[in-house]
Amino acid sequence: GGGADDPALKKYHKMLSMGLPRGAVEQKMRTDGLDPARLDGGGAGTGGGGYSGTSAISAMFGSVPEAPAPLPPPPPPYSGPRPGGAVRGFHIEKNDAAVEGSWWAEKYSGGFEYTIVALPETMAALEAAFAVQAVHALGANGAVSGSARTITNGYDTATESAAGVVGHAAGGGGSSRGAKASAAPIILDPARAQNAEITIKKIRLDARVVADALARCDVAEVLTAEKLELLSLIWPNADEESALHAFLTRGSLADLGGAEFFIATLVSLPRAASRLLLATTYATAEEKLGAMRASLATVRVACEEVMKSEALKDILELVVEVSNVLNCTAPRRVVQPGESVRLATLTKLALVKATVRTPDVAPTLLHFVATLATTHKPRAAEQGAWAELQALCGDAAAVDVKGLRSDQLSLKATAEQVSVELEQPDTKSAVSDQVRGFGLELKAKLAALEAEAARCEEVKRRTLTTYAEALNG
Repeated sequence: GGGADDPALKKYHKMLSMGLPRGAVEQKMRTDGLDPARLDGGGAGTGGGGYSGTSAISAMFGSVPEAPAPLPPPPPPYSGPRPGGAVRGFHIEKNDAAVEGSWWAEKYSGGFEYTIVALPETMAALEAAFAVQAVHALGANGAVSGSARTITNGYDTATESAAGVVGHAAGGGGSSRGAKASAAPIILDPARAQNAEITIKKIRLDARVVADALARCDVAEVLTAEKLELLSLIWPNADEESALHAFLTRGSLADLGGAEFFIATLVSLPRAASRLLLATTYATAEEKLGAMRASLATVRVACEEVMKSEALKDILELVVEVSNVLNCTAPRRVVQPGESVRLATLTKLALVKATVRTPDVAPTLLHFVATLATTHKPRAAEQGAWAELQALCGDAAAVDVKGLRSDQLSLKATAEQVSVELEQPDTKSAVSDQVRGFGLELKAKLAALEAEAARCEEVKRRTLTTYAEALNG
């Protein structure tokens, strides 16, 4: 039966009378195990003098809100071994990435086997270490004090919260800015000029010598990488360069003093900024390329070692067994076939403290898993293998991958600018044969670097796929 007089439907008709969308009410009925068609048995929601939730909502808002998405199906019941009493849970992190084609799919396609945790001695140790109870602080003499720490969501919150890299250049035209302040024109901001004069002293070269070296791209004998870096610090911005050029159209270099003379001498060179870029790139490109190649190799080697590490896979097996037993009363936290665990979960093992503080109990979940590995997973217990893997992953983690890609693109754009400058007739005639071929040589090396970056990215992709990690992770 149905209709407004049906006691089983009374609350659903009341929902409709309060203005709830019919779709939402029907979804609630399905959740409660009732057939929504029973609403059409008469009474509210059937037309005539009855109430129509759809028409009321349409009149108020012009459209009917969509029914909420159905809830995900409940996970299958846990069928593995269970502890004899309540134990604390472990907030394991599951992956959202597809498991197909990963080690997880290969290992657990037929379901989970609890070969280690099911052993009586393992279960007894797990119960002894992680039974749900208050955690008391130990006094200086080992006695239990009265203050208890709270266990929240499987973590020792006290531990978790506590847890945790000028004078003018020699031979220049004019004297220092201070000595000639009353006579020399002031073009640069005084503070800027003063800082530039300090830097010019460190360069220790005559302005005209520097300009000539820039024209010839002489970075072997005159313009070292250090001096080029100092030049970049004093190089004028667009407004300063315009002001200097404007002065030179009506005045003389000899009228300038201090920093103005030095900088004006440089900018009077045709395409001075482009020539500085050429010299700087020629002096530093090989070092930058070498650093990029080394960073890519660091990431690639670490990924290869992680991908083939049997010790890591053994540890993941233990973590799944132990965490599933700890989470057996919370089915959505249990790892099911077709699911996988994020590698970042391993970093949380040390945060889960044992609820008992005795010498014969592992102090953390990390210690507990390590103890199991020593007995049952000899490959995972080899300290040498872990030390090497940890070192490789630490080095790879220190690589700024996004910054590396940005530097690669920046150097590629610089190579284009350098090639254009090298095609200028006055530059081509002034520089050596070795410098003339630098543009093509740099582009070839960058192409090889891009190929190495692509290989590194492919190894990274295969490693993430192996462990079902998100490809953008």
